[in-house]
Amino acid sequence: MTHPEGFVPRWKVHRSGLITRPRAMAWARKMRHMRFCAVGGLLVMSWCCLAVRRESGQRRGANWGSTSSSHNQANPSVVWQGGSTLDFVDLHIGTGGDGFGVGGSPPGAQLPFGMVRASPDTCDRWGDAPRWSHFGGYHFHDQYIDVFSHTHMVGPGVQDYGNIGFTVWQGSRPVDKRVVFEGGYRSRFSHDDEVASPGLYAVVLQDAGHARVEVVPCAGPQSVSYEISWPSVDIETNSQSTTRALLFDLASSLPQKSVIASTITVNIGADAVSIQGYAQMNGPLTGRNHKGGVRIFFAASIAVGAKGVAGFGVWCESAAANSTRSFHRSPSGTMIATANDTGVGAFVEVVTLSSEQSVRFGLALSMISVDQAVVNLRDQVGDRSHQECTEFARQEWKTALGRFSVTTTSDPQLWTPELVKFYTAAYHALMAPTTFTESNSQYLGFDGEVHSASDFAFMSDMSIWDIFRCQVPLLALMVPSRAIGVAKSLLVIKNQGGDIPRWPIATVYSGCMIGTHAGVILADIAVKGLLTADEISEAYQGARAAVTSQRQNAGRDGWQDYATLGFLPTDGYGDAASRTLAYAFDDSAIATLASLAGNHTDASFFKNRGQTAYKNVWNAGRQYFCPRYRNGSWACPLDPAYHGWIVKDDGYCEGDAAEWRWFVPHDLEGLIELFSSQENYVEQLDTFMNRTYKSNQTLLPNPYYWAGNEPDILVPWQFVAAGRPDLTQRHTRAVMNFAYSTAPNGMPGNDDFGALSSWYVWAALGLYPLAGSTTYILGSPVFPEVTMTLESGANLTITAHDASPTNVFVKSVNINGRPITTATIEHSDIAKGGRLEFWMQSSP
Repeated sequence: MTHPEGFVPRWKVHRSGLITRPRAMAWARKMRHMRFCAVGGLLVMSWCCLAVRRESGQRRGANWGSTSSSHNQANPSVVWQGGSTLDFVDLHIGTGGDGFGVGGSPPGAQLPFGMVRASPDTCDRWGDAPRWSHFGGYHFHDQYIDVFSHTHMVGPGVQDYGNIGFTVWQGSRPVDKRVVFEGGYRSRFSHDDEVASPGLYAVVLQDAGHARVEVVPCAGPQSVSYEISWPSVDIETNSQSTTRALLFDLASSLPQKSVIASTITVNIGADAVSIQGYAQMNGPLTGRNHKGGVRIFFAASIAVGAKGVAGFGVWCESAAANSTRSFHRSPSGTMIATANDTGVGAFVEVVTLSSEQSVRFGLALSMISVDQAVVNLRDQVGDRSHQECTEFARQEWKTALGRFSVTTTSDPQLWTPELVKFYTAAYHALMAPTTFTESNSQYLGFDGEVHSASDFAFMSDMSIWDIFRCQVPLLALMVPSRAIGVAKSLLVIKNQGGDIPRWPIATVYSGCMIGTHAGVILADIAVKGLLTADEISEAYQGARAAVTSQRQNAGRDGWQDYATLGFLPTDGYGDAASRTLAYAFDDSAIATLASLAGNHTDASFFKNRGQTAYKNVWNAGRQYFCPRYRNGSWACPLDPAYHGWIVKDDGYCEGDAAEWRWFVPHDLEGLIELFSSQENYVEQLDTFMNRTYKSNQTLLPNPYYWAGNEPDILVPWQFVAAGRPDLTQRHTRAVMNFAYSTAPNGMPGNDDFGALSSWYVWAALGLYPLAGSTTYILGSPVFPEVTMTLESGANLTITAHDASPTNVFVKSVNINGRPITTATIEHSDIAKGGRLEFWMQSSP
């Protein structure tokens, strides 16, 4: 096949040594590990047999805290710009790992923020795919592909979606019960025959006649185009004894058996085969609406007419206790077949005796109806060729990633690992939230009604607890229209469903995680001047209601006790210490919205409460934030660096006392005052970070700075508040080398819809947003120069003079030619472009 311009086949990258591959799996040890997933206050227990695998590539820095590497400097200047950036995206990064180090990213094909994420769901030879390692459906160490499904979570710590499965089968007999009910279509695959690149995924299914399945998005967020081709050498053997079939499995889901109703219809036309239906997904998050989850509709059109169909049929499988199975092959002359049940599927046996040996079809999804899926298919795929869809998808990603133009001043071969990490992180940061606006500007609202949104893209699948920290601020700077879309979506969800959501998925209030951090997102976008006065007022009213009254869908648990006691008591609420800290931060964000809305009385009230509540859980004797009982007594852990939350509630959410010790992002000066001195604060923070690098395992959480989760994600940047920017520079670069790599387990944990990837992008640029404010903290830029093309067309150029892997410290900084003496800048300094210049050196 002719590859698109600028595309490097993955095997070539591999064999040239640019991207490392895992060695053969080496089992170091096995342990029986009882894992709990704290989601929305509910502890879900699952038994997992976890294995520690050794993978190639510099997974973690062997020399703790080291910021050095083997890069050498040279004189020539090399610029990597939009046309070639796709070659530096390795979509296998984040698909490996074990335990708490699983990245969970699906490597399949999608557009930026696309609804369709067509990606393989993998398993072992027995069809097993443990939940803890398959959050995105795919794990790098698997050797089998079950199906390609079209909806996926993006690196979360919980499974959901994985709907509308498709695969290819070849055998010496027609499709029968053994194929569809006994895993007969499961196929081996090899990474040597796999291409995973922005806007394109392809793989050879070894047990399907070595069929090559290639899928690309088409001209809209709800559609994809498939091209299935068989080796031409098989033409002579493709007699009537060889059957090739396309199979659609609507029972496909993550986790398995989460589809509770489905319908499928096959219609054989003169020129094309139409397949339509829906799957009702009742997953761990989608099922939280207590209404049976959500319906995902689809329509597909296979480019073969009646003469190209050797046979077709449907099957059904009930999930009832007395499970029943039925398989129906349509008799000759029949043109339509339909099935309705818990799990249904359809197959179409195709005739491929032509010289091309290929079949092509388009598929589109809808949250509204089958009819809307047909409209999406018509508008977004239509009569476009597979090549046209490929070119469209690749160009969309070239545009998105081409906003970052990187200049290096050394041998490009030596800079490749840094470029791969950077552009892969940028790709992951632009995968979500999900665009739910369909053709004709239609979308399904949280009230179950169909609405129109012509001035913004309605978005959901927002892992708010994670993305408010640095992913949404990245959008606010780079593509503010997307950030505005996020804010408007939160507001219309409030208007349709009654509340600003905490973690919306599709059209469901999942209630996942703690806090009401959507208020932080709204404050961040508002304070940067991206919302109208009416929108700010609406955001303020919604955020205030969430924390001052009992809410049906997504409010503040224990809001009355928090208001009365000044903290959340641990003898009434889980994660009480963490919730108190989160509530204090959220109060600060509400104060920002109130001030912008002109309600200065409320602004003063929430600001004061935000700066007081966190102090109410500070134990001065232990020098940690601790859970408190209603009577005021303390419940401090014996060991602050112990992740007790994995086993039972210990007052902390997805972290330990040592990590939550630093979570006061809205009042860092007040946090420093809780220590005996500013020097003591720096010493304690530096010790905390240094202890991080002593262990590079990710099977269990790091007891100190846990780069694989969000609660302490700001910590390396907090030295700046105590006047030690040199330690921020040292530790941010150290974390980038220690926790991130180009290996499949090169992400330190669940990416959580781009949160960890966004952190890396910011760190590589040398600045970091303080969420909910206009402030950016300066760090240590990696590259000699990065020019960011903002959505307005203006360029923001970040130059690091004398940049090198060893020159990690900043001597001085200029912004637009003006020297600055602080280690922070404001949004207004860079929002319209300009030049930010660093002068780097090897020592503080």
